[in-house]
Amino acid sequence: MSRAQQLIPGIIGFAPATDYWYLREIQAFGADEARPGLVNSVRTLYATLDTDEFFGLDENGHSREAAELISAVARSLHAGGADFLVVTSNSGSIILEEATDVALPVLSIFETATAEATRRGFRNLGLLSSRRTVDSGRYQDAAERVDARILTPPAALVADIDVMIDSEAIRGINTPESLVLLQDAVTYLASEGADCVVLGCTDLVLFGTSNIGAGILPVVDSTTAHARAAAAGALNGLIASAQTA
Repeated sequence: MSRAQQLIPGIIGFAPATDYWYLREIQAFGADEARPGLVNSVRTLYATLDTDEFFGLDENGHSREAAELISAVARSLHAGGADFLVVTSNSGSIILEEATDVALPVLSIFETATAEATRRGFRNLGLLSSRRTVDSGRYQDAAERVDARILTPPAALVADIDVMIDSEAIRGINTPESLVLLQDAVTYLASEGADCVVLGCTDLVLFGTSNIGAGILPVVDSTTAHARAAAAGALNGLIASAQTA
């Protein structure tokens, strides 16, 4: 890496396979292209929490306790020298917004993903995500700010994807049956006028974007867009898409 790093991202991780994707993309963004291979060159801080405990609290109506759990992780990153937060989960990002004592800016995954979609010329964005993310309206709001719109699958299909994410994808499991489920959703979204699909769950990238799109629609991956925006922010010293925690 030839340029001096300006900021240190503090990464809050939820799933090993997905977190690896983040770390690899951040380091690839900052790599020296003149040298073969990849080593670490972007300084980061990385912390995790008990993912099942965290989402279990939220699902059972204890969202404030879940927010306190993730805010404690955020505080530890702040104490360690992080300048901004990168939450490797769309749903986790939503829950963090309920915390009242997070002093660091949070790089918004919703803003970075929709910005990448519109940068590529898309305006009708089909969304594949958990039910929590669909119902939150975060992507809908982010899309509206860049003159785009969000389309979602039918509620029953969203529910099936939600179960699959919780029981498989977040754990690094991807089965042929689950891929077909996602492809069915892509087919539906295409029939409703979507011109791309946004993977609004970071764990879905593990299926492969081309596999999910199945030649029907191009795919914008929130994981990759978010990780690259984190690296750009670290190197340039500018967090362009911050959410309020």
